[in-house]
Amino acid sequence: MKKIDTKKVVLQALKDKKIEIEGRKNKIKIFYKNSHVTNLSQIILPSKIELDEKFIEGIGLYCGDGDVNSKCQKHITFSTVDEDIGKFEFNFFKNYFDFSPEKIKLQIYSSIQNKDVSLYKWSKILNLPTTKFKISVSEKNKQGCLQIHINSIIFGKFFRKLIKSLLKNILTDPKLRKAFLRGFFAADGSIETRKKIISKLVILVLLTTKQKKSG
Repeated sequence: MKKIDTKKVVLQALKDKKIEIEGRKNKIKIFYKNSHVTNLSQIILPSKIELDEKFIEGIGLYCGDGDVNSKCQKHITFSTVDEDIGKFEFNFFKNYFDFSPEKIKLQIYSSIQNKDVSLYKWSKILNLPTTKFKISVSEKNKQGCLQIHINSIIFGKFFRKLIKSLLKNILTDPKLRKAFLRGFFAADGSIETRKKIISKLVILVLLTTKQKKSG
């Protein structure tokens, strides 16, 4: 099974910035100095990430329901009202990137009438205490929308660069193409008319899949 070299992607994502990378057993610690900030930002990531179907499916889900087109790269945000998708993507970030639940911020948007029901529902789904979640009142999300938030400029830049760098792997591997489309359509269900990299990525995957079938 092919593995992603995390350090290589980090260096590509932050090539114009001053960073330091400290090697550890199966992990790397990354230090990054942001503009106008005296303290160094830091994050620990696995040195290698297994490029399997579940991982690519998680990427597809993020491309469907995540903030892929946001100009702000200081954080990663993913939102869903679907219980299975929310659980899958939470475990995706936790398991593949070794994030402890403390490193992942969880917000629930719900109507006033359903906020307690939504809180206990997501607490049970993710097997976390209710104190781990923040609640915001939103009449647009009566079902209880879960937002997964990872606040890290290092991870934000790294993760977006990682998605772009995976294109070749996705296009050349039939199983990974199917996994990506499975995740994307489970989250989004359609392709919007957008002039962003993710739309191009989805279209390329679809076209490649069609060409492989016709060939």
